[in-house]
Amino acid sequence: MLRIAICDDSLSELTSINDILVNFLHSHNIEYEIELFDNGNSLLNSIISFDLILLDIEMNGKNGIEVAQEIRTFNSDSKIIFITNSTSINYLRDGYKVKADRYFVKPINQQEFNFEVSAVIKEQLIDNKFILDKRIGTHKLYLKSIIYIEFYNRKTIIHTKNGEIHTYITIKEWISLLNNYHFSQIHKGYIINLSFIDRIDTESLVILNDIILPIGRKYKDKFKSDYYMFIGKKI
Repeated sequence: MLRIAICDDSLSELTSINDILVNFLHSHNIEYEIELFDNGNSLLNSIISFDLILLDIEMNGKNGIEVAQEIRTFNSDSKIIFITNSTSINYLRDGYKVKADRYFVKPINQQEFNFEVSAVIKEQLIDNKFILDKRIGTHKLYLKSIIYIEFYNRKTIIHTKNGEIHTYITIKEWISLLNNYHFSQIHKGYIINLSFIDRIDTESLVILNDIILPIGRKYKDKFKSDYYMFIGKKI
């Protein structure tokens, strides 16, 4: 379930943004909770950690940029979308500093909103996606922590940011589990997280910590298609 905050000091704008967001969420069958705030301080004082924050820039009191700067001092994970009446380049620069994900200029177009927010929400859902399987362990295994999966000696080794996990889950099962989550098979013995690719060479690629993995001829075209689609969604 997505936890979402909308902050705007205009009641009519707050209602309008909420309606546009709800239309999008319903059309994509996404479970959600939305909390509305009419000023930046009330948002900052909320004890809830939100997955997504839609934040008006031009507000009385603390403006949206100032609120976002404070949010980033204790929360680096929430997706922030700015909503503004202006196309000023200064807002774009300030938004970059607080890692804003998108901007919308009022009045918001529903079709444009649906297209842009779809990628942001999908990324956030992926960031929070985990596997809990007794064959792996008793703790959640977050997909974003997996660097690559290797088949070796009849086992699969999950290489994560925190070390290795050995399982008897097959490569075929991993492909099924990780389908649509920024992973791609590059070789009969390797599945990689596309987020960790540093460089692609003719017959190999380099990932985090300068690890070199082979690209099998059979998997090359599908891998490149997966990777360029992934890159396109990040731009």
